[in-house]
Amino acid sequence: MLESCSKVIVIEDCDVLTFKAFLQFIYTDCLPDAGNLLWSATSRNSGNESGGLQLSQSQALLAVSHKYQVKRLQLWCEAMLAKEISIEEVCGILCQAPLLQAKQLERACLSFIKQHAGQVLTLPAYADLVKKWPQIGVKVSLFSSGVSEAEALAAVDAL
Repeated sequence: MLESCSKVIVIEDCDVLTFKAFLQFIYTDCLPDAGNLLWSATSRNSGNESGGLQLSQSQALLAVSHKYQVKRLQLWCEAMLAKEISIEEVCGILCQAPLLQAKQLERACLSFIKQHAGQVLTLPAYADLVKKWPQIGVKVSLFSSGVSEAEALAAVDAL
């Protein structure tokens, strides 16, 4: 009701750059431009050319696209994040993927962990992840052992 009087809508759970990229996608239906807006603004503001801040901006854009149910943008964000998975970041990305129903991203993380098991499974971040989300530990084990997705889902649902 307040919005109709003041003509202002306050969105408190999203930063300005992310929401600008989201709106640009909504109005233009152009995926690369939304990403370029985020990444150019991020590097301009921080002077940081490394992927860390860009990765968090991509995760934020994924969260916004999930919240507002913009499936095409969500799938694009998942694909972009899947390209950025690293040993240092995989646990944080995997933690977010099930919450945002990002199946493609979750599969990419599980595949990455399977390929880099020796490095990822010994990380403190992985131990913390499994403590907070035991289902993820089960998924990693099942995926790594080659169990089919249907059987893995049944096993996780049984927890």
